Amino acid sequence: MIVPEADPGAAPNSVQTSMDPFKAAFFNSPQPMWFVDLPAFSFLEVNDAAIGFYGYDREMFLKMGLADLLTGETDNLTEHSQFGAMKALRGSVLQLHRRKDGSTVQVELSCYPVQFEERNALHCAVRDATAQQKLIEALKEGEERFRRIVEENNAVMIMFDTRTYEILDANPSAAAFYGYTLEQLLRMSVLDIIARPPAAVKRQIRQVVTSQHPRSKVHSQHITSTGQVRDVEVRLTRMNFGKRTAIFSVVTDVTAESLAKRGLIESEARLRSIVDSIPFDIWLCDETGRYVLQNSLSLSLWGSSVGKTPDQTGLPASIVDHFMDTNRRALSGETVIEEIIHVHNGEPRNYLSVLSPVQIDGRSIGFVGVNIDITERTRAEQQLKVSLQEKDALLREVHHRVKNNLQVISSLLQLQSLSVKDTEVKRALEDSRRRIHAMSLVHQKLYGSENLANIDFGEYLESVTRQLAQAYENEGVSIEIGVESITLEVGIAVPCGLIVNELVNNALKHAFSRDQHGTVRVELSRMEGGRVRLSVADNGRGFPEDLDYRTAGSMGLALVRALTGQISGTLLLDRSEGTRFSLEFRP
Repeated sequence: MIVPEADPGAAPNSVQTSMDPFKAAFFNSPQPMWFVDLPAFSFLEVNDAAIGFYGYDREMFLKMGLADLLTGETDNLTEHSQFGAMKALRGSVLQLHRRKDGSTVQVELSCYPVQFEERNALHCAVRDATAQQKLIEALKEGEERFRRIVEENNAVMIMFDTRTYEILDANPSAAAFYGYTLEQLLRMSVLDIIARPPAAVKRQIRQVVTSQHPRSKVHSQHITSTGQVRDVEVRLTRMNFGKRTAIFSVVTDVTAESLAKRGLIESEARLRSIVDSIPFDIWLCDETGRYVLQNSLSLSLWGSSVGKTPDQTGLPASIVDHFMDTNRRALSGETVIEEIIHVHNGEPRNYLSVLSPVQIDGRSIGFVGVNIDITERTRAEQQLKVSLQEKDALLREVHHRVKNNLQVISSLLQLQSLSVKDTEVKRALEDSRRRIHAMSLVHQKLYGSENLANIDFGEYLESVTRQLAQAYENEGVSIEIGVESITLEVGIAVPCGLIVNELVNNALKHAFSRDQHGTVRVELSRMEGGRVRLSVADNGRGFPEDLDYRTAGSMGLALVRALTGQISGTLLLDRSEGTRFSLEFRP
């Protein structure tokens, strides 16, 4: 019954004997199959799989033609009516067929010409192609969705050939960024937009192509149509584009960040130059106590400690223990001022050590440390016992140097505050500068005083409060000073000066609103028993009732409490009329 297209030279008997195996394979195949005659394409025979797939019984099938299964046109099947022409049907075609129940199904039809009972026919095998068609449609939909995403995205996107370097595709954002039309951009090479020698660009592209990782990120410079060079960050993805190997790149303009970074580097270099020119051992620690900066003198004295804590520097245990203690105090908000002795190259050296904490919102972010070598001053003090004239001259020089050195530190902090954008950091630096200035003023008064050991504290209070008032420039607030002429030694004057600085500073900052008028009064008087009372009062809004000055966490009040303890004084608060802080101590 079923005969493949015969070789004209073959014997008929050999063809006949091969019929039964073909027939068995046809009817037993799990794949739907049929024979249709040519040129009418009417069904000559169908197998059971086709009957089950389409729902027609055999009798119905043999009354139908292939066109009855099609949902639309006959797909020009009749054009293949000639035996020679039907050989063009070898291979597979996709068609939409209708089943008996009216449902449609996408099929792949594979046909080849045969002889069926001495008639020209086609043997066709049917495969359900619904899943394949859905996959094709999903791929087309995904491609279209990706195309919309690329075209509508604000990011600059370009795809280029890794062999010819020609730009294969780009989105409108790329055209806008480079200043070309899309048509112009697609006629260009990626070498035209990269501000590097072509050989270097090609070498980098080859590295991306041969890398085991399909994705990479590079920093480069690209050129716009106007010749402007932009710093960019480019994310590269290797992919296939048809039969080509292509690179899909997403370009991010980082010119502003690069300029800011270069500006920061230049600013840091200038600051480093200034700090290195200061003849002090200066360092900076972060909130963990790690050294993050040392000037050149500090490096020469101690070696590099950047990135380390004192216990990681290899210094003797006694020095490490002392540093760890003073660092802890500074990080807790205390301004640590002390004289220390260290041995360098077998020679003991005396230093005035100042650790000034830097805080934001009551949280310590580190501290600045300054070691001022006062070895010469110490030796001079010892010689002063022999000659009063030499003592006066040398001690004045020491105070003069300390005053100048503290002014330099104050100026450095002021310069630093000019380059800081964060208002909290700026305020913290300014507060530290005022504290250093208060100490500097003590040494300035001593330098100009006949008595180099004691200071007229009343006169000092007039100077420091007047300068604070000038700093705030609030015309509605006046400062009254009622002081007796009381002499204090420098060990008491410096803490008292810092306390007055903090209390007057707080009053000017917090006691009055912008347009409010009021008075801040500073008084200094002797009490019975030889004690001294120093008070700072204002008639402003009053100290908050819910705030305990004895435990308040602000740096200013913490400093006042610490300095009060340093001079064994007593600090009292009166809220009855505005705010009055009174400090009582024995000079």
